[in-house]
This record gives sequence, structure tokens and C-alpha cells, in this order.
Amino acid sequence: MVRGAEERLREYRRLLPGGDRAGALDGRFWDAVVLTAANDRQAETYVQQLDALHARGQLPGARERYLVISDPPGPRVGSGGATLHVMLRLQAVAGSGWSAKKLFLLHAGGYSERSPAHGTLGKAFGQLPFDAAGVGVPATVLEAQLVSFQELPSRLPNGVFVSSADVAVQFGALPRLGPAAIARAEQGILALAHASSVEVGTGHGVFVCDREQLDACVRSAVAGADAGDAAVACRRCLQKPSVAAMRAAGAVLPGPRLSGYGGGSAGEWVLTDSAFHVGAEACLALVAVAAARPRAFAGVEVCAYGDLMQPMGEDADLGYLGRTDHVASMRSGAGTGAVERFREAETKLRRAREVLARTMRGRPLLALPLVPSRFVHVGTMPELLQHCARDDDVLA
Repeated sequence: MVRGAEERLREYRRLLPGGDRAGALDGRFWDAVVLTAANDRQAETYVQQLDALHARGQLPGARERYLVISDPPGPRVGSGGATLHVMLRLQAVAGSGWSAKKLFLLHAGGYSERSPAHGTLGKAFGQLPFDAAGVGVPATVLEAQLVSFQELPSRLPNGVFVSSADVAVQFGALPRLGPAAIARAEQGILALAHASSVEVGTGHGVFVCDREQLDACVRSAVAGADAGDAAVACRRCLQKPSVAAMRAAGAVLPGPRLSGYGGGSAGEWVLTDSAFHVGAEACLALVAVAAARPRAFAGVEVCAYGDLMQPMGEDADLGYLGRTDHVASMRSGAGTGAVERFREAETKLRRAREVLARTMRGRPLLALPLVPSRFVHVGTMPELLQHCARDDDVLA
């Protein structure tokens, strides 16, 4: 992983002002980087932070490449609603031509309630022990992600690459995508995937993949060989599942040592999500349904991860449509009429999910296993302190 990270950092610095590729970003960097904000006031703060980073030469390309889009006013709409809103705004400004670009969408809206240190400037501008620009100052989470995903604009088809501002991702050499995978990714979703413990899987999205494809991919990665086309077909995506649900779906895999990969532990593992790419055709389909059915998504907290990917795959189970235990806005509320409000919100959420399911079902869902890799969550104060003060390997 260290070798891959060092190479990406070198290439990223070549794109910065003063680098030998600073004037030739087309095809090497995102056509636009979009940050979401919870409201207009937070958006103003984000714009000021982007202004400062760009003025110090810490961001590639012209300042106009970096946009901030506020969530719609009213109740929270979740990462899914924010994604749809960004797509609609881009469509309104640029017409359908925006989908012929490669965009990086970083979800940064919110109040960092579990990480008060980021409450003022937002997690996207939280600092990590990592000098991305070579200027002697800690990098922001935004910069760290731009470094980690530096290769993707030249590898992915047109569309929107979606990530969250409370994570860092580490991995070795980026696996190759063949022409067939790229064509399928343009129609649906291609997700980065990580080998995680079964316990970690209960808090993330978990992919159920074609076992033969996955086995061949992992063996090639362990051996340092070229797998030809490293993307694997997903039969199903589970969202924050129980251990029993993962076992029943066939998501739990034997430990690397027991699988004959050589080395590694004997512990069972699952393939979990992090960031993902929505292909241009899927983007246009989502924009069309969001424009045609605006009331279906108004004030509804939908998830960009679960509600877009769970209806995909040949073995998709739509039992998630009525599940609300992991939706933040559905876990609070008391007083007179609370039960009625909950039932109304539950009905609206189910209807919004049904609309998304009809849009995404039947489209390809691919996972790109990153072996080895590391998904670092810095969304809470204990995690931030652990990775910034005690974890010698973070962003190594």
C-alpha cells in the first residue's frame, strides 16, 4: 500500500501549480469537484476554505473547477437526496452535457455532531497528519481524497464519483478495468470494495459477489499479477446487515489462509463499500426521475449508498424498502402526534425508495476489490484521535 500511496502522491503534486502537468489536467484530473453543504451559510464557509486552499497552491486546476452546492432547504434529505439535488443543479446549469464529464462529489453537509472539532469548518476541511501539497502544512480530508483517487479520472468512464468527507482510503496499485467493465460501469454503479472483518460489515454496505470472479481477482492481487479485468459482478448489496443476514446471503468468505491465498489470517471476511462511481447513463436516469417526481424526494432522507445499490444485482432483495432503524431522522421524535409523524415519514421514505428501485434495478452493479486496502473512518473524535495520534500507519 505504501508504494501505491507514494506514487499517487508524486503524480498528484505534478498536477498542482508549479508542477509539470499543471497546465494539462484534461483526462488526468476531475472536470469538476463538488462539495455538498447543509445550508447556504455552511456553503459560504466552504467557499472561503476553497478560496484559501487554492490561493496557497494546494489544489490542482482553476478555482472554477471547485463548486459548493447546498442541500435543499427543509428537513434533511440524506446523502441520496443531496446527490440527486447536485445532479439536478448541474443539469440546470450545464444541460445534459454535464453527464459527459468526470465529476468528484464529496458529501460534506452536516454539523459534525460526533466530531465537534469539525463543527465550524466541516469534515472536508479537517486536517490529517499528511502533507499533500508539499508546502509543510497538514492536508485537509478533501486533499487526502484527491490524492487517493488521483488515478480514477483517467480510468473511469464519464459520470459522478461519490465519496464522504469523514473517511480516508488507502490501497496499493489500482486494479485494471477492462473495456467490458468500463462499458457496464457507464450504465450502472462501480464501487470500491475492501476486505473487512464480519464485525465491521455490520456497519457498512456489504457486497455479495460472484465467488469465482472474486477468488480469481484476490489471487491475482495477492500474487501481484494482472487480473485482466478486476471488476467483479455483484449479485446483491446488503446495507448494515446482521451477521446472520450476511451468512444467509453468502457474503461471508473464509479467511485468506484457509482459502489458500498464502499468508493473512484465518478469520472470515466480507467485502465492504466505501466510495462509488455512478455511470453517465445511470446519472441521466436518476436526473430524469428526480425532475419528474420532485415531491417523491422532498424532505425524505434517502441514502446514496443503500438506496441506490440495494435494488441492484440479480439477487436483489427489496425487503429493505420498509427498513428504517438505520435512518437518523427516523430514530428521534416524541410528544403529541409523534407516532403519526413517524408513520407518515415511513410511508414517504418507502415511496422514495420504490422510485429509486425502479430506476436502478437491472443496471449493472460492479465491485472493484482493493487488495490490500484500508478504509479509515475519522467521523468521530475517538477515531480521529486514534488515527492522528496513535496509528503509525495512517496515510503512510
